[in-house]
Amino acid sequence: MSPSNSSHSNNNSTTNAKNAAISQGHKDSDIHGEHNDWKFRVPYKVHENDVGFKTLYEGACHCGRVKYQLSRERPLSAKFCHCTTCQVLHGAPFQWAAIFHKEDINFTHGHHDLGWYESEEKTTRHKLPCKVSCSYCRTPIMDEGRNMILLFPSLIKFKNKGEKERFNPEYVISFLFFSFCPLPFPFPHPLDWILYLC
Repeated sequence: MSPSNSSHSNNNSTTNAKNAAISQGHKDSDIHGEHNDWKFRVPYKVHENDVGFKTLYEGACHCGRVKYQLSRERPLSAKFCHCTTCQVLHGAPFQWAAIFHKEDINFTHGHHDLGWYESEEKTTRHKLPCKVSCSYCRTPIMDEGRNMILLFPSLIKFKNKGEKERFNPEYVISFLFFSFCPLPFPFPHPLDWILYLC
């Protein structure tokens, strides 16, 4: 596909996404203008009529204002991060995140009311990479990178044990900044401790 065709295709996709947002009752001021263009690019653009998007999982924030679907059966990878930034921002000894392509998520509700936090500059603007949360209940939804998202599996509504096991550490695991972990571990290896708890 030539660059001009690719640009034309992206413009059509953005126009279709904006029309879909209007049909869902969003205000014109929330749709048009350069400052709103992020809403119509992955991972935030709504997949019109589920075209090419097969829903395998659904997730939501604590208050239910932000809802999304996932189309990938298993994350590309997963991690437990013990860095002090994750500890502070999550109010927990570590963060559990599953890595997905941006195209793997489809927001069905509340994606125009998300909040941002860019932790390096400590700003609340949509600058990548950034933390994404519900602007109402403040539930962390994901970390958005330039090409991928780090989604928090605790928000996913698994239908059965088999679905949840696809996200288990035994399949995909990475421990980051484990030396920063504030909790004493009864096992020499962190994976032994996690499997003991599961």
